[in-house]
Amino acid sequence: MEDKLKSITDKLEVSEDVLEKINLQNLLAWELRLSNPKKSLVIAEQTYKSAKEENYTRGLADSLKTQASTYSILSNHNLSFQKGIEALDLFRVLKEI
Repeated sequence: MEDKLKSITDKLEVSEDVLEKINLQNLLAWELRLSNPKKSLVIAEQTYKSAKEENYTRGLADSLKTQASTYSILSNHNLSFQKGIEALDLFRVLKEI
């Protein structure tokens, strides 16, 4: 897992494309959700803001998915459900469900 995290952070450091950075941040947050859920949430929430600024639906959906999973891990089931429903709605818009 350490290698995967390092690979993601290395790519983040050199990426100049905003959407690629959002995708990499979402991937990093997803990978951290089990080992460091609080850090995962911080990254996912920041990524949500960036994706919203860019009007990037896929980035929003992935961020919300990570937030839903992480809130569940942290036993905040109300927020987990809320974020999960928001993610589901966006994945439907993307026709990925």
